[in-house]
Amino acid sequence: MPKARIEMSDGLPVAIIQRFDRSDKGRIPFISAQTMLDAPTATGGTYVSLADTIRQHTASPHEEMHALFRRVGFSILVSNVDDHLKNHGFLYAGNGKWRLSPAFDVNPAPERFRELKTAIADPADPSSSIALLMDHSFCFEIDPDKAAQIVGSMAKTIQMNWRVLAHEAGMSRAEVGDYRLAFEHEEAKYAARAVAPTVVAPGLEPQAADTAKGSMQRQPRKDIAAATPQAQSDNVADGFDPSP
Repeated sequence: MPKARIEMSDGLPVAIIQRFDRSDKGRIPFISAQTMLDAPTATGGTYVSLADTIRQHTASPHEEMHALFRRVGFSILVSNVDDHLKNHGFLYAGNGKWRLSPAFDVNPAPERFRELKTAIADPADPSSSIALLMDHSFCFEIDPDKAAQIVGSMAKTIQMNWRVLAHEAGMSRAEVGDYRLAFEHEEAKYAARAVAPTVVAPGLEPQAADTAKGSMQRQPRKDIAAATPQAQSDNVADGFDPSP
């Protein structure tokens, strides 16, 4: 994430965000994910397609696909429903290759219907689902156990820290209460349970126990009903408020 802070202007909060498309040497070329995918619109794309593009066009595809997986998981856990393709981007890394830009425009929205603007795998199914993301972890070159560890760790970190960070950002008790459901919901609970201690039954070898645990983590969800359902300027970062 780029460095950011909140300033008050005439009684209204204003986000001041450090530009990430600048360096001491000048401008760093930036393109949106919509441009990278050559998509006609900012909605209707999938993260699986974006992972395939990362595999082809980035300097460190393994690391970038893992980073994308984490961002999708984070969006689900904080109820970000503004994750369209213009809100993902790439910075030029040289030699004809790109890298993911820092994350931006992540907007928790407790009062809105929980679905993603960029679907995980099927444009017709924009479910904001941790289970669906984990089912497709192989598309990001992440094995199921590692995927469970990632989402479980993120869920627990968010639960332990979101209220403290909200108060530090200047939110009132009432405002924190208004945003509670953006962070405390069934998907977050499911993710926090994703990594459970392995219990080895009598006579079950450790290797078999690991296999059983992986199988359990890939079981379909039964507790949550599945949700159903201008070309972008390459310089979208120009819309950011620069740091003073």
